[in-house]
Amino acid sequence: MPTDYEYEIYLPVRDNDGNVFPDRLFADYKKSLTERFGGVTDTRIHNEGVWKIGNVEQKDDVVVWRVLSIGEGPQDTFM
Repeated sequence: MPTDYEYEIYLPVRDNDGNVFPDRLFADYKKSLTERFGGVTDTRIHNEGVWKIGNVEQKDDVVVWRVLSIGEGPQDTFM
């Protein structure tokens, strides 16, 4: 019996130097996911977080996308 999968993909908005990634990069990635899974849900959920590792504080700035994989197929090689 085929299994359905849902993937949450956390994409950083900025690089390690704080520079915002270009919109084109997100558009290309969204196109790739749409071709592979037939669609992507961009809920515009914007998440910020802070992680402390030792004495270093790292801030996260991410968006979350979701893709569904129904039955057998693209998920086999996605992860």
